[in-house]
Amino acid sequence: MKVLEILMTMLMSSQTLRHAASAFSASVLNQQRQALRLVSTAGATATAYTIECPATHPDTLHRHVSKHVSTLDQYLARKPMAPHTLAAFQLADREIKLQSRESIILDSGCGTGRSSLVLGETYPNAVVLGVDRSLARLERNPYSSRPLLQPQEDQTVTDDYPLFQQVAYNVWLIRAELVDFWRCARTANLVFDKHFMLYPNPYPKQSRLQQRWYAHPSFPLLLQSSPHLVIRSNWKQYLEEMAVAAEMANQVWKCQEVASTADGNLTVSGPRQRLQEEPPWTNFEEKYQKAGERTFELELRWMTNDVDS
Repeated sequence: MKVLEILMTMLMSSQTLRHAASAFSASVLNQQRQALRLVSTAGATATAYTIECPATHPDTLHRHVSKHVSTLDQYLARKPMAPHTLAAFQLADREIKLQSRESIILDSGCGTGRSSLVLGETYPNAVVLGVDRSLARLERNPYSSRPLLQPQEDQTVTDDYPLFQQVAYNVWLIRAELVDFWRCARTANLVFDKHFMLYPNPYPKQSRLQQRWYAHPSFPLLLQSSPHLVIRSNWKQYLEEMAVAAEMANQVWKCQEVASTADGNLTVSGPRQRLQEEPPWTNFEEKYQKAGERTFELELRWMTNDVDS
C-alpha cells in the first residue's frame, strides 16, 4: 500500500512539473514576443491611430488559410452575386475592350478615388479601375460630376445609383462589392496587371480575425486577382500576417498541384516603412502623416518566365 502511495505521489509530482514547465515555456514565449514587438517599434511614437493587438498564432492562421484555399469554389457557389456588381463589371469589361492600353490596374476599396487618380498619373498607359462599395465615398471625388455610364437595358440593377464613371482620361470609378467584382474578373479570365489595396479595414480585434482579408474565405480569390499585389497599412503586423498567409496559400496550392495566380514563385517585399516625405495617395495616408503615424507597404509578386510583373 505504501508503495502505491509513493508511486501516486511521484506521478502527481511529475504532472505538476510538466504543467509548470509548460506554463514557463508559454511565459518565455510571450516575453520573447513582447521583446520582438518592442524592438520592432523602437523609436516609434504612438499616436491616436496606432494599433496594438496580439499576434495571430501561426497554427490558427494556417488553419484558416488552408481551409479557404481548399473550399474557395464552394464558398463562391454559396455566395449570391450582387446584381449591381455584375452590371458594373460588364460596363468595365466593355470599356477595357475599347481601350488600347498596356495594362489594367485595379484599386480595390478606393474610397473617394483619390488613389485611383494618382495611379492614373503614375501609369498613364494603363487602364485604372477604382472600386468601392460606397456611393457616398465615390461621390466625394472632385470629378464625379462627369457623365455616367449606365447599364444597358438587358442588365438588371437593384437600384438607380450610378455604377460606372470616368474621372480622368484613363481612370474609371466603379460602385461594386469587392469580392463579387473579383469573382466576375475570375469568371471572365481577367487578371489585373497590378492590384492595389490601400488601408483596408484591419479589424484589430482577435474576435474579428476572420474579417481581415488574409483570414477571410475570399482570400484565395484576392491572391488570384493579380501577379502583383500592393497593400498599405498603418498596422505593420497586419501586413506581416498578410505576407505569411500568402506564403501559406502558395504552399497549399503547390501541395495540391493547383496553379495559383501566375503559376510561379511568390516573392515578398516588405513591409517597408514609407518615408514621411512620400506624397500621400489617400485621405487616410494624409491623416496618418500629419499625425506622425507610421505607414507601411507590402508587395506580393508571383514571378514567371513569361510574365514580367
